[in-house]
Amino acid sequence: MSYIIAAFTTALLILGGALWYQGNHLKLVEAELVTANARLSACGGRLQTVLDDVRSDNDIDTLPASALRDVPDNWMRPTSTPD
Repeated sequence: MSYIIAAFTTALLILGGALWYQGNHLKLVEAELVTANARLSACGGRLQTVLDDVRSDNDIDTLPASALRDVPDNWMRPTSTPD
């Protein structure tokens, strides 16, 4: 009878240890998933920035040469507002 109790106790301890390990492993995998989602979101943001930059460069590249020479005198100064 004592062998059965010892075997049962050992099996419960092994099962408890396995459940504890799996629970910790699950928390680790969930944390890695959150990190991966954050990195993927950041990559999407960087990609959008690059696409916007390419679109802006294409807009400038398609301007005729005359449009690049005809620049108003106040292009670098803000427009003054009356006080």
